[in-house]
Amino acid sequence: MEDINLILKSTFNLYLKSAKASILSIKNHWKYLLFHFLLFVVTWLVSIIASFFPGLLGGFILGLFLALAASCYIATIKAAFNRENNSFEELFSSGMELFNPVISVFFCFFLIQLLTGSITNEALNLLISLLITVVLNPIPEIISLRPSML
Repeated sequence: MEDINLILKSTFNLYLKSAKASILSIKNHWKYLLFHFLLFVVTWLVSIIASFFPGLLGGFILGLFLALAASCYIATIKAAFNRENNSFEELFSSGMELFNPVISVFFCFFLIQLLTGSITNEALNLLISLLITVVLNPIPEIISLRPSML
């Protein structure tokens, strides 16, 4: 029981230390927060615009933009982790460099969803989703560290 308390206390202290470091780093990386907010707003607008296009075309437009947004997001996380202070243009160009690996991963997700979409068993769908989440969890780190590998 004492070991569990020690683990819980250590985990809580780690989370507390990380939260403090994150809050303090906002003053140095406020542009990244603004960049993420702008990505959110533009994604929302693109989703509205894409809804006016019929079926597959609207999904294709939205999928391309979501891949670009995810690429830019990964680029900002990588830059913040490396303590870089990039401009919006540099963040966007870094995101464009990661676009090909991200769109490849998104296409794999699309194929998996297409193949498993006909499964009507809810428990089996949940199990497949859990398996995909666990197996593909390190994908963002792989993309940001080695984009040429994908």
